[in-house]
Amino acid sequence: MRIVELNGPVPCRNPVVTVGTFDGVHVGHQAVLEALRYHASAQSAESAVVTFDPHPRQVIAPDRAPPLLTTVDERAWRIEEAGIDVLAVVAFDHGVRSLEPSDFVLEYLVGYLSASAVVLGHDHGFGRDRSGDVDTLERLGETHGFGVHSVAATDVGGEPVSSTRIRRTIASGDLDIARPLLGGGYPVVGEVVPGDRRGRQIGFPTANVQVDTSTKLMPRPGVYAGRAVTAGGTFDAVVNFGSRPTFDGAAQRFEAHLLDFEGDLYGTKLKLELVHRLRDEAKFESLTQLIHQITTDVDKARALLGRHDLSTRR
Repeated sequence: MRIVELNGPVPCRNPVVTVGTFDGVHVGHQAVLEALRYHASAQSAESAVVTFDPHPRQVIAPDRAPPLLTTVDERAWRIEEAGIDVLAVVAFDHGVRSLEPSDFVLEYLVGYLSASAVVLGHDHGFGRDRSGDVDTLERLGETHGFGVHSVAATDVGGEPVSSTRIRRTIASGDLDIARPLLGGGYPVVGEVVPGDRRGRQIGFPTANVQVDTSTKLMPRPGVYAGRAVTAGGTFDAVVNFGSRPTFDGAAQRFEAHLLDFEGDLYGTKLKLELVHRLRDEAKFESLTQLIHQITTDVDKARALLGRHDLSTRR
């Protein structure tokens, strides 16, 4: 997948385009991406997703902006997994915010991408104050020569899937509810940075993953079973998020122990997927107790992760 800044013309083959923040890239978003791939394939065209960074709410009402389910890197990971050809990122500011729907379409979809068709969720709003909708887009399509395809809402458990609904489940640590909404585990992407090497000293080396906690929604502190995607492959993992009370830690951070992995990850971006919550953080009175608990965590993670094949997300 190519990732480009959408600030000028982008060479694309007859692109079919969708637009949105795609925070979480949840199953509702995945339905839009599936429709996008279908229509692009039918036209022998490239599929292109237009998204925004920062999130529009962080510009429009920063004091009321919800924490993000996915950073740009995490969105890119999930969108690439969905088989999309191009991710085009618009630098969202007050100038973009003020564009009327017709001006947004003319500049970005027609001028920069030469869209042959546009796919949107049925209730998607775009342009100034989200005043544009599917009907608006169909009228603009007749003017500028592109087709429009609308995608119905996705329901899970009798309710529409939304980023707001997912935030509640992630904050509470209830991944069993979050997984069907996300279509997988909760994604976390960050750079691996040096730590204190305590994990290596007790036989469970960990990758310390640096994540921007100022804008992303952090999960409930605790220990999780998940997967780690490296340049060399995907590995089951036990991930701790918290302050490491046994070692009197203060700042919260992610530490991932990759099962059956050998190698050096320093300086690389590690993709983590939190799949199951194993337990709360706990303070242990001795290293022997801690090692015993980590061994139990690893065994439980292997058993739980063996039941889930997340490689065929779409």
